[in-house]
Amino acid sequence: MANSSNTNIISNLINNMDIQEIQTLLNQDIAQNGVKNYQPKILTRGGLPTKKALAFNRRLIREDKTTVYLDTSKVYNADTGKIINKPVDQRYNDKRLKKSFTDKYNVIDNIVATKKPTNAFRYVAGLDDDPAWSVEAQGTIWSNDLIRKLVKDNNFTGNYRIVIQKNGSNIFDSQFNIGANVNSWWNENHLAFQVRSGVMIWNNDLNEDDVINIIFTKEKNLPKKYFSQTFLDGKLAHCILQPIIDWIKTTIENCKSKSTIATYTSKLNKIIGKTVKDKRTKKTISLLEKYKKGVPQDELPTLCEDLQIGMDIDQPFSNKLLFEYRSMKKPLKVFKYINTRADHVEVCNGEFNEKSIFKNGDTEFVDTRNELIDLMKQLDEKEEFYIYKKDTYGICSIQTLERNVKIQSDYGSTIRDFEKDTGLKYCSIDALQFPELQSFINQGTHFNGTIDFIDTTDYKRKIPEDIKHIDMTKAYTQFKKCKYYDGFMLKITDFRKCDKMVDNGLYSIYDLDLSSCNEKFIKLNDVLDWFRDSNIYTYAELKALEKYGGKFKVNYGCWGIKEDFEFSDDMINKKEEIFYNDVEFKIPYYSKWCGMNCMIKDDKNFWIKGKEQYLQNIDTDAKIYYADNEARVSYKNSYQFNKKHITAQITAYQRLHMLDQLLNMNIDNVIRVCVDGIYYKDHDFKINDIFGDKTDKMTFKNDPCESYLSNLMYCEDMGSYSTNTEYRPHYKTEIFDGAGGDGKTYTNLFLEYGFVNVVYAPHSNKLESRMKKDYMKHFGKKLRVSNHSRLLNEPFSLGNDGSDAECYKYNVYIIDECSMLTENQKDYMINNIRGKIIFCGDLEAQLEPIEKEKQMTYKNIENVFKMSGKNYRFKSSEQLNACNYVRKCIKSGKCVSMKSLPFKNVDRDYVKNNYKKEDIILVSQHKYNDQWTELFKEIEKYRVKNNTRDFNNGDIIFDKVKKVVCELRHGYTVHSVQGETFKNNIYIDMRGVRDMKMFYTAISRAEYHTQIFLIK
Repeated sequence: MANSSNTNIISNLINNMDIQEIQTLLNQDIAQNGVKNYQPKILTRGGLPTKKALAFNRRLIREDKTTVYLDTSKVYNADTGKIINKPVDQRYNDKRLKKSFTDKYNVIDNIVATKKPTNAFRYVAGLDDDPAWSVEAQGTIWSNDLIRKLVKDNNFTGNYRIVIQKNGSNIFDSQFNIGANVNSWWNENHLAFQVRSGVMIWNNDLNEDDVINIIFTKEKNLPKKYFSQTFLDGKLAHCILQPIIDWIKTTIENCKSKSTIATYTSKLNKIIGKTVKDKRTKKTISLLEKYKKGVPQDELPTLCEDLQIGMDIDQPFSNKLLFEYRSMKKPLKVFKYINTRADHVEVCNGEFNEKSIFKNGDTEFVDTRNELIDLMKQLDEKEEFYIYKKDTYGICSIQTLERNVKIQSDYGSTIRDFEKDTGLKYCSIDALQFPELQSFINQGTHFNGTIDFIDTTDYKRKIPEDIKHIDMTKAYTQFKKCKYYDGFMLKITDFRKCDKMVDNGLYSIYDLDLSSCNEKFIKLNDVLDWFRDSNIYTYAELKALEKYGGKFKVNYGCWGIKEDFEFSDDMINKKEEIFYNDVEFKIPYYSKWCGMNCMIKDDKNFWIKGKEQYLQNIDTDAKIYYADNEARVSYKNSYQFNKKHITAQITAYQRLHMLDQLLNMNIDNVIRVCVDGIYYKDHDFKINDIFGDKTDKMTFKNDPCESYLSNLMYCEDMGSYSTNTEYRPHYKTEIFDGAGGDGKTYTNLFLEYGFVNVVYAPHSNKLESRMKKDYMKHFGKKLRVSNHSRLLNEPFSLGNDGSDAECYKYNVYIIDECSMLTENQKDYMINNIRGKIIFCGDLEAQLEPIEKEKQMTYKNIENVFKMSGKNYRFKSSEQLNACNYVRKCIKSGKCVSMKSLPFKNVDRDYVKNNYKKEDIILVSQHKYNDQWTELFKEIEKYRVKNNTRDFNNGDIIFDKVKKVVCELRHGYTVHSVQGETFKNNIYIDMRGVRDMKMFYTAISRAEYHTQIFLIK
């Protein structure tokens, strides 16, 4: 007899959908983190979850990645992190939970959490002896990491909406996915709360008795739950039928044909007359009467057939139609609706998905946020449908079915102009494409905080008269005045192992030794807690450290070409004025830009109001979170561009200014360092010209931090940013010169993992297309491509027409088949490309430029790398020997003896009888292309002439494809195939082949000598 407990377990076998969800998350975890010990090898055994699978499952729940728990006899208590037995009500067969349990807990799938009010913390600003706050509040309002403390002390993890109110008005409203590592989350997000250096939004411009409320609301992840709707809920009329009635009436009014009028009158009578037989009462009624309680979703096809119409019902945030139908007879009209709330639709001819929202139609601008708030209230009163977006301070745009309304902002246009003029628009890093590099940058970005040199508790009550305060003027803009200034790493070209500093960048150090530094420097470093073993610092900081006697070793680094920029006058002098009710903030453009550089958003968010049932019915790829009677619809960003590495260097120069000033002072008289300000007892010392007196604005209300630099790591925090890519010497310009097939391109494109944001630029579209396919096959991702023409010809090269400049867009440029460049073209690239340039080619033996100008040379190229001579393309000794023989003849100037070559000579008739479409015919001039194409015009072989989703310009295809522009082609110039390798026969039309470099280029496309046929 089976054990009863086993019987109970077997009755709870896992749902296949749940297994699939956990398996998908497991695959994603392996892809992101590699194989780890905590990952289960199998999820189930004998239909039951394994122990390791359940442990991994709980990990996913804690990370807020799933609400599924594979042991369906249990539930996960999110409050305690423990697994408890599912309290099933035994009186019912549907396994419903006991009412006493659901009254106490919120239940989502297999996750439960205590029903409790929103977590709110209240602070009252006081000016008494203890400028602290109500007894129930945690932390102090002057602490700049108050949010971090609240999150940590209350164990907030998952998706939270954080609202900050000042005297009842919202001054901050944003959503965060708070991870288990609170410090890491705070380091990545604290700038969202910062108004300016050393001031957070909750302690900005506080007056006595100001009330600050900080409210945390846990968002509920809404699972999809389909339900069939009955459409009626119209405020003034039947939401489905009224638009049809209006259309019929308009058609009758505008129609002159009696028969047509009769047809439409008949349809109108069906709706409002008595021509429809009721199946239940057998009476003749109208459609309005039949559907007086609404049109059930499953009866919409019948309605469409009755009226000979089509119908589409869309949903917001969905790429799929909720309903789609066309009558059997050609529809007289297709009605397009959108399902804007449960049991209700509205006429809508647009789309409301991720790609279309806030992009449809003309945009209306308003001056203030309050105007948007008033508009939202009006829409709510009228029960009109709308979607909205938020920024840090609340609602910033609204889209209805007819309008798109946004707050007017000068900041965006000023930033666009500034970044375009300086080239900074091309200096971003995509955190999703380079996650290890981004982690390295994150851990090397340190913001400056507040640190006390003595106990300042008594100064909160009264500041002594001999205390002074100097502050750096517009600190983020002063980098060029720093004595250690040495430019910026704007575009990162390399991320790899290294044992020294290479160029401007960020470097990880170890074995720090300060024993040779002077006593004053050591004391400052001890108090500020600046230079610490196993941390990441900027090039400028480490150069300064070396100057003061510090010694260290380097193990990793990211670096780039040294560049420069300056903030424009608008960036320095303009301030963004943010009004929210009666609260106003002013943030300098340069300061906001530095902060925005560091904001890395995982999600793109939209908001919508509605009932949970309606929102759960939306078929969308987005996640929907619900809190405070509104839903946040969240799409994963497909990219996460940021310029955090630039802000890291700006704040480092700011620190170095502070170091320089502190070294002028008597350290024993220094009381506090607050971001870019110094509090001190009055004494004689030199005040550097970028500092000004701010004694009248001095305050000790804000609390000190643990260290002057944020985001410092201890040894146990290390290891998440390492790269296995070995060191490679750093040059702005290089050339890899050697024979075709010797691995020049393969070495730099396929074997090199340390370059960042690489573009491959050959001479021809055909080679570009072939390399994209090889790269996708090798790495499973797209290869960024350009070509010689786009890099050399304006407006593409420099973006003079407003488009992105090809010479600026990328960080590392691999210029293939460079033998086809002239000296002037090479110089143009070197002078205009902002990034590392690696030329690859065969200057000795392959095709020279089409332009009758001097071929490029090594002049102005920093490093020349001669390939070893080993050839990876040729698979037979005969082919290798033949190509080497021709190369020697080219180098010596001797004539090639054609009889000594192992290639077969054929005539036109041979080609006519043996040529297959997979083969290729090479010619010296375009005019011969047409002759071969005419000869084989009955054979379908096309050259693609445009780029599409599935095909690239230059591709060869053997069937015509819709919407792909192509031309019949059987002959190809040797110039167009330089750099390629062919597997099938190569027929070389020798007419006009007088240049041995052209001949060598043609024969060296083959792997075997038996592939080559020379046409007399």
